[in-house]
Amino acid sequence: GPGSQIAACDAMVSYAIKGGKIRVLNRETAAKTLLRGQERAVSDLAFAPANRADEWRHLASCYEDGTTRVWSLKAVSSGEEIEAAQELAFGSQPGVRVAWGSETRLATAVGE
Repeated sequence: GPGSQIAACDAMVSYAIKGGKIRVLNRETAAKTLLRGQERAVSDLAFAPANRADEWRHLASCYEDGTTRVWSLKAVSSGEEIEAAQELAFGSQPGVRVAWGSETRLATAVGE
């Protein structure tokens, strides 16, 4: 089935918006962060399982061209714009889905 256009963890909620951008809302402060740098539409979003003692949260985003990005976000943020992210290319395979096996292990699957 289709991927997710929204993802949440203990500290934040993220959702895809036009132009391949992702909006992240901090649950505690309501601060907004904008993730950009990809033109293609987001096909899936997933947060890594959170370690509450860690100040960072990790969000994986997949795009229609088959690329995947991992964004590292501070759990407590005053809002900002972020353009750079670790990018993982799995070839131009449309329909990539993303899932975290653990806090640091990212898995992707191709297909409908």
